[in-house]
Amino acid sequence: MDAPPIQYTTTSDGVSIAYFDVGSGLPLIFMPNLPLSHIQLEWQLDPWYERLAEHCRLIRYDGRGNGLSERISEDLSADALRRDLDAVVDAVGVGRFALMGMLHACLIAIRYANDYPEQLSTLFLWQPYARASDFLEKPYNSTFAEALRYDFDMFSDLAAGQLFGWDEAEQMVKWGGYVLPQASTAEATLKGFPEPVRLFAVAARASQSAGGCEQRSATAGDDPRLPHRAV
Repeated sequence: MDAPPIQYTTTSDGVSIAYFDVGSGLPLIFMPNLPLSHIQLEWQLDPWYERLAEHCRLIRYDGRGNGLSERISEDLSADALRRDLDAVVDAVGVGRFALMGMLHACLIAIRYANDYPEQLSTLFLWQPYARASDFLEKPYNSTFAEALRYDFDMFSDLAAGQLFGWDEAEQMVKWGGYVLPQASTAEATLKGFPEPVRLFAVAARASQSAGGCEQRSATAGDDPRLPHRAV
């Protein structure tokens, strides 16, 4: 399958958002891996997205400040990240669709499902958490926070290992050395991200959300890797 063309849309507050729309069948909007993403490089480095697009209409986008979307770092609030999703939904013109969020993106996905349950066929959540403290207090996440604060290169290596597994050395090198430095606007963007994570505070709605759609959640125990790596 050829690499999908990159398209752009604009949020209600004027931010340019990059996305691709590939495949056919049930639409699946796959949210970015907050706070890092680069849809073009992810497609090149990881065949999983191509395999996924063989079974559905796959729509994936870069959030503001990341990848091919507009490089801003002023507003990474829950409301701002929700505007990114809204813009993509409007741009692709789907009716009912499946929505997938991972880790921090789960909170935005839950919020969307709470507001528009009739628009979702299925809500997929990978490694969701009910409170920010549930995420921030885990040992490997506290290690990430320390690396991010003091050694960005180490943070890149840790993130690559988390995503692909420590036995995938070649993928780790490509991701850590090539993707991560380009994925976010700057180290300052990443260092400012943990605070918005604490402020999201929307997961209290989780038990009441998505009343009109199927909900699926996976945690994979203490393995935080991407679903195609962990299972």
